[in-house]
Amino acid sequence: TGTSLTWYADILLTNPIGAGSPFTSNASTDSSFWVSDIKNGCQGPATQVDIVIAPTPPAPIAGTDTSYCLGAIVFDDLIALGSGGIEWWADQGLTISLGVGDTLPITPGLGTTIYYVTDSTGACQGPYDSVIVTVDAQVTASITGNLAICDGDTTTCQDCAGVPNG
Repeated sequence: TGTSLTWYADILLTNPIGAGSPFTSNASTDSSFWVSDIKNGCQGPATQVDIVIAPTPPAPIAGTDTSYCLGAIVFDDLIALGSGGIEWWADQGLTISLGVGDTLPITPGLGTTIYYVTDSTGACQGPYDSVIVTVDAQVTASITGNLAICDGDTTTCQDCAGVPNG
C-alpha cells in the first residue's frame, strides 16, 4: 500500500522485472516472483508470489441424450466421467451451479432440459459437455367415425403411431 511496487525475479531483489500493479509475469512454467513496496523512500520486506501452471482438463464425458414420456415418474441420475472436479450447470454460461460430483440426480419436467458439466483441476476449469433430457407429452389416440367396427367398415385413427388408418 506504499507508493511503488517493484517486482523481482530473485529472492535477493537484485533483478527487477516490473513495477506497479497489475503485474504481468508472462510465465509459462511454474515460477516464483518477489514484490516489494516502497513508501517514503523506505523499501519494505519482499513477498514471494508463486505461479503454478496447471493444465486445463478436457471436457468430461457427460453421457447420452435421452427421452422420457410424461406420466412416467422420472427419477434418474446423470453420470459424468472426468478427473474428479466435476460440476453440473443449468446454463451454457456456467453461472448457475446444480451441484458437484460425478452424479447428478434429476427429475426433469415436460420439455427439453440441457444439463452442462465441466471438469476442473485446481483453479483451471475445462470446457463443458452437455446432456439433453427430453420429456415428451403422452400421446392419446382418438378414434373418429364409427366406434363399433364391423367387417368391411372403416374408421380413422389419429395420433396412432405405427397404426394404419382405415
